[in-house]
Amino acid sequence: MVVLLREGRCALTTSFQCFKFIEMYSMIQFISVTLLYTMGSNLSDSQFLYIDLFMIIPLSIFMGQTESYKTLTPHLPSGSLLSLPVLTSVIGSAFIQAGF
Repeated sequence: MVVLLREGRCALTTSFQCFKFIEMYSMIQFISVTLLYTMGSNLSDSQFLYIDLFMIIPLSIFMGQTESYKTLTPHLPSGSLLSLPVLTSVIGSAFIQAGF
């Protein structure tokens, strides 16, 4: 039962982290394309392909390969994507990215 709980918590936490990653990836791409449009430039198709194939896909594959923690902790992962910690993390990261 302990192994099942550890694996379930790991799967839930990894799913939330993958959601945050995909959300931040789309925000970063939106901000960068918007900035390029304001400067009169644009990313070419080969640049989008490079970003997707060599930067995003390997990171998302390895992020999904995480293993569960060795011991079961009393801390429960968030049960909703629309909870305050998850949204605060995504929005805060978007503001940091926009600032840079």
